Amino acid sequence: MLTHGLLMDDRMFSALAPEVAARGHRVVTMDMLGHGASEQPHDMTAYSMTQFGHEVIALLDHLGIDEAVIGGTSLGANVSLEAAVYAPRRVRALFLEMPVLEHGIVFEVHLAGGLNTGLFSHVRDVRRLVARLAPGRSVLNLFAYTGGFSLAAATAGAASATSVDAASGTLAWARANFAANGLDPTDPRWSFADADAFAFLEVARTHRESWDMVILDPPATGHAGGRPFRLESDYGRLVTAALAVTRPDAYLLCAAQSERSRPDGIQRAIKEAARDAGRRLVVVTVLDQPADYPTMLIDPAARVLKGVLVRVE
Repeated sequence: MLTHGLLMDDRMFSALAPEVAARGHRVVTMDMLGHGASEQPHDMTAYSMTQFGHEVIALLDHLGIDEAVIGGTSLGANVSLEAAVYAPRRVRALFLEMPVLEHGIVFEVHLAGGLNTGLFSHVRDVRRLVARLAPGRSVLNLFAYTGGFSLAAATAGAASATSVDAASGTLAWARANFAANGLDPTDPRWSFADADAFAFLEVARTHRESWDMVILDPPATGHAGGRPFRLESDYGRLVTAALAVTRPDAYLLCAAQSERSRPDGIQRAIKEAARDAGRRLVVVTVLDQPADYPTMLIDPAARVLKGVLVRVE
């Protein structure tokens, strides 16, 4: 069952519903707002998300459906959650999408995506920092995920933003985020590369490409450069490769998100990488998470977000 978003109707699923049905599923779309005075309730309480959630279950009863996967966007996401709370045994699974607004930028998030919601709120101050420095600059965003840093730069007036990620699905998500903010993802200023970060950096170095701002925010573990990547042992190698495409007097943002890494360990890796690359780094600011993500003083590693913004000379 598909539930539509705020100020929309079930026609928003005109493309999705047939695609799901073509895979052998029975698809029901629900128009919660009705059409015409005869269908619209006069009692304002009938417009609550709780009531809509109950109506979803009532529709399942009417159709003789015992269990269903329920999904929705925006208002529909909340209604789907209400239906799951009201009758959890009737809901086989949820898929939820919702736009959120951060510093004037729209992001699509998937509320039922576990850790993969599409936006990490504890990094919001760093995105704002990028936006402040980006106007007029060319920006390279490695491990771009859904394009948060790229979008912060682009909406602030960056000359260009290049998003690199080895996962084509999240890059498609990044393109959708650009489109949601009125930025044409096919515009040559905004490029999206489905590529391994190390391989991309090597090709860029060979072609003498460089950027005014380079952003590093790799996962704690994964595969990069054709071999396993571990934040603790390979971060310095990544910084060295990034410095090769960072212009003089440009910014390099080095972020690391892992409870296993200590802040001093990350900074040591950055220092050693600068020495190996023969570049001088000036610390502009040390990255930290917002006040609504507190940690114990005796456990500095628990502050998941670590790193520095440096100016490269």
